[in-house]
Amino acid sequence: MSGNRAVYYGTEHGLALSETLLPQKLKAANYNTYMIGKWHLGFADWAMTPVRRGFDYFFGMYGGSATYRTHMSYEGPRKSGYDLFEDTLHPEEGLKHQVVNDRKGTFSELLYTEKAIEKIDESAYGASNNPFFMVVAYSNPHAPIEPMDRDLEQNSHIDNEVGTYLTYPLSAIHNPRKMCAVLAQGTSWQGAQGTSWQGAQGTSWQ
Repeated sequence: MSGNRAVYYGTEHGLALSETLLPQKLKAANYNTYMIGKWHLGFADWAMTPVRRGFDYFFGMYGGSATYRTHMSYEGPRKSGYDLFEDTLHPEEGLKHQVVNDRKGTFSELLYTEKAIEKIDESAYGASNNPFFMVVAYSNPHAPIEPMDRDLEQNSHIDNEVGTYLTYPLSAIHNPRKMCAVLAQGTSWQGAQGTSWQGAQGTSWQ
């Protein structure tokens, strides 16, 4: 987000507020900016949350990992809590913060894809002619390891949802200058097999 290594510019609570992030730069250039999925850059203060760091809209989890169906944070004993939110920053009305309670039981990666497509459609057919920037940060493969029921035999849910997002008909956006989209994914969790890749999160190979 900042172009700098977090080990030098992070704090115990998240990414330092002294850092200027890419969405803040793009917002200043009149982009509409959206963040969907895993934030994991801090939420100890409202100033650290996505809509205070350059994004107009956020849907996802503030923390580093959460259960995929019940959306409970997965940070260890005594650190659990519900972690699925939708935030919108209105120019006139200010911040609208909503706890998303009505999507329990729906796999989070499906929710992220649904919201990404919704924002692509909104940008394509909405009234705004501004270009847009969108980060879609899928949280899998990340603990807890919870494949969808349909993928218990073949763990392909990552490719399925990423594929849905990447193959969505972006030709619907007739003006190519309206779009700037980024897809972000994490590295393999400890113990996961990455075919010819070596290592995992927290190792030198990350």
